[in-house]
This record gives sequence, structure tokens and C-alpha cells, in this order.
Amino acid sequence: MKTKKSLFFTVLIALVLLLVSCETSVSIVYNQPSEINMGSYRNVAVASTVPFKGMTKPPFFVRAIDVDAFWDTYITSSYDTSISEKSANYATKKLVATLEKSGFFNVTPPEKTDVMLNSSVVGVSTVDALKNNNIDAVIIPKITSLSINEFIQSKKIVETDYNKKDAQGNPTKVTKTVYYLYQNVDLGFSYTIIDAKTQNVVAVKNFNSSDSRSYEVDKYGFLAPDPYSMIQTMIDSYQGYITKQLVPTKARKNVSLMANKPKVEELKVAYKAAEDGYTSRAAELFLREYNATGHIPSGYNAALLTAAVGDIDGAIELLNEMSLKYSNSDVEKLLSNLLIIKQRNDEALKQLSGEVTHNFQDNSTNIFQVIMGN
Repeated sequence: MKTKKSLFFTVLIALVLLLVSCETSVSIVYNQPSEINMGSYRNVAVASTVPFKGMTKPPFFVRAIDVDAFWDTYITSSYDTSISEKSANYATKKLVATLEKSGFFNVTPPEKTDVMLNSSVVGVSTVDALKNNNIDAVIIPKITSLSINEFIQSKKIVETDYNKKDAQGNPTKVTKTVYYLYQNVDLGFSYTIIDAKTQNVVAVKNFNSSDSRSYEVDKYGFLAPDPYSMIQTMIDSYQGYITKQLVPTKARKNVSLMANKPKVEELKVAYKAAEDGYTSRAAELFLREYNATGHIPSGYNAALLTAAVGDIDGAIELLNEMSLKYSNSDVEKLLSNLLIIKQRNDEALKQLSGEVTHNFQDNSTNIFQVIMGN
């Protein structure tokens, strides 16, 4: 009896999973606004990343944190203070590549930007230099913190030595000391956006991350791996976030069609059309059924498919009409989601069109040099 029950529930679960997997999902593609409205700042000048200036010189040998490691290991440190400059150069390269790849900005590279930001030394104001080069905004990246902590720690491991036997002929136990190098890296990175005309700060974004690695090492002569690769990985990880912060992007929301309940046989062709990707045709068939009978799944699906072909306003209009006639949580949820999507899409379109939303006052302070620490 128990076997039959188990078999019944197994079959039931499989059927439910099959039904769920057979649901047709529809994608609504829309524009997602960037976190910072850069619509009026399409011509940007990127300065060289300001390196972290508080980097301490590492000891020649990596420190040990226990007695055995202290007396037994001599591991050469893996880095020197030049890693600060290397990290800044890499951050500059990645940020410029991210902005250029977006296709949203006209990017003036650091070689030219640095000259403009220091133009006062040749008698031209920074603001005038930027204006003469049609720069809307300056982006100043900065390594705000960088610390590398390396240490050696020993660990006792008991192993079985099958080559040595005790008096009874059993393998002996041998205690072995193993040494591990630990590297912990903490990195802080920021970028500041400055209005080129007014020198007002538009936005400041900060990133902080950590990474740790460990290696089994020999007692003598082991050169610790360069932690620069960890820093590169952390800087790489910021780029996706920077894109979302500065550039409107495409977004996608997947929503399943409402099931055919109460079932209308004639709608099989509409569901099949949607499944096969004939979105407009499916929307037309569902709308025809809804207008004729008031079939809620048909109205819901017609609205969803209408949104999927890009007519979000038309979908909202239909759902508003349905919500006045019927009380249905699925209809209300889809309506709410589409209203949010419309709001985001409209905001993104404003950014793409370059609509100006900033109204700053002139600032006489040379904020560029302040941010750079000069």
C-alpha cells in the first residue's frame, strides 16, 4: 500500500512539473534607466586614476605568526610599493574600456584629460580648456585604499609512514609541519563625476572589496605569488556596476501566459501561436476572444502579448479596463508591473535623448584638483 502511495505522489509531482515546464513564457523588453542621469553629459573626459598614496613598504620577508613558522620559514615578500601605481593604471584602462564599450559616451582619454586638468600651468583655466574641447563632464577615478596582508602560518599534520614499522610491524605515525602563506587584499575604489562648466560634483560612487588566498609553501626560497592578480579581479568586478550606474541598459521581464481556465477550445491556436513566437498574431486572437466573451485569461494574455511587442501603453489601457470590470489578483499584479516598467522605460528614454535635469550654480573652486589631491 505504501509503495502504491509513493508511486502515486511521484507521478503527481512529475505531472505538476511537466505542466509548469509547459507554460509559455513571454518576454517584455524595456529600457532600464541608469542610476545617475548622464543624459546631458555625453562627452566625458576621464582622468588618470589617482593611486593610493598611503601604501606602506612591505618587509623583505613575509612575517610569521607562530613560533614554528618564525624560526623555520623565509619567504620573500611578493610585492613592492609600485603595485599602487600598477593598480591605478589598470583601473584607468578598465574604466575607459567600460565607457567606450557602452556606446553611450564620447570618451576623451586620460592622456588628453590630464593635460586639460593641469592647463593652468600654461595660463589657461581648466574650465576654458574643457570648454574648448566640448567636454560636458570629467570623471576622476581614485584608488581610495589598498592594503595587502601577508603572513606564514604552520600546521601540524599526522601522517602514516608505511616505510617505517614499529615493534609489532605496524606503520608508524609521523608528525609533519606544513607551512601556508596567506594573502589578504583590501581595495577601495571611487569615481567622481564633475560638471565641466560649473565644477559641481554630479555624483560620487565608492566600491570596496576584499579577497583572500592561501598556498602551501616550502620553508626556504619560495617567492610569494603577486597579489596584483587579485586586485585586477576586483577592479574587473566593478565594471558591470559602473555600467548600470552610468548607462541606460536593456532589461527583460519574463511572465507566463495565464492558463486556459475556464477552458475555451478555440484558444488552442492562440496558445500555439504564442508558443511558436507569433506574438502579434497570438495577441490578436486572445483579444478577439476577450472582447467577445469577457474571458479573463484571454484579456490577460492579450495585454501581456501586447506589452511583449512593445506597446506598453496599449497593454496598460486594456488591463485598466479589465480591473474596472473584474477583481483578479493576476490582472492587478501585471498592471502594477507594467506601470513600473513604463516609468523606468520613460525615464531611460529621457536619459537617451539627453534631457537636461541639472541646474547647478557656478563654482570658483578648482574642484578637479581638490578631488585629485593636488
